[in-house]
Amino acid sequence: NSVELFLDMPERLPEIFSSLEKQNNTLLEMIDSLLIWSKKQLSGNTALTLEALPLRNVMTPITDLYAQIIIDKQGTIINQLSEKQCVYAEAVSLSLICRNLISNALKFIEPKTGVITLSMEHGTKFDRILIADNGIGMSPEHVDKILQSSKINDTTQGTNNEQGHGIGLFISQYFIKKYNGKLDCESTEGKGTTFTISIPKKV
Repeated sequence: NSVELFLDMPERLPEIFSSLEKQNNTLLEMIDSLLIWSKKQLSGNTALTLEALPLRNVMTPITDLYAQIIIDKQGTIINQLSEKQCVYAEAVSLSLICRNLISNALKFIEPKTGVITLSMEHGTKFDRILIADNGIGMSPEHVDKILQSSKINDTTQGTNNEQGHGIGLFISQYFIKKYNGKLDCESTEGKGTTFTISIPKKV
């Protein structure tokens, strides 16, 4: 039976535990995203409480959260954000948006050569948060599908067979729209993807 097969293959235990850990992390991310989103919906108060947030302070706990995944994939996260760069946003929802997009980038970078770069651009009307990777990229059709759809899309397996549910991106787009912002994506197959979160500046 399955238990005997498990006990007879001790050399596969690290592989099995690693697979279970990935599935558990994905499930926890999905549940957390759903809880934050549903709390907003059930409270009846979907307005966001905005304040000037140092973006580096938002990103650092996220990169710390994914530190072990980066180590396992032998990749790199380059944080180009300075402590003075701020965005007018709500801490919880902005963290959720950035976490989902960074998690997505982690799935699609190649082991050993993967790089994710975090940066910010200040415009006259919008502040733009950029999350770029040098991963496997997407076709123009796939980019259009994920940006224009109003429903949860099926996701592609990551480079280490990571699973996804499409819920994270769906909820991220929900909160970006609450900001009267916009999510853009530029991607080239085999070269990588850049997601840009545009959030209005304080009036």
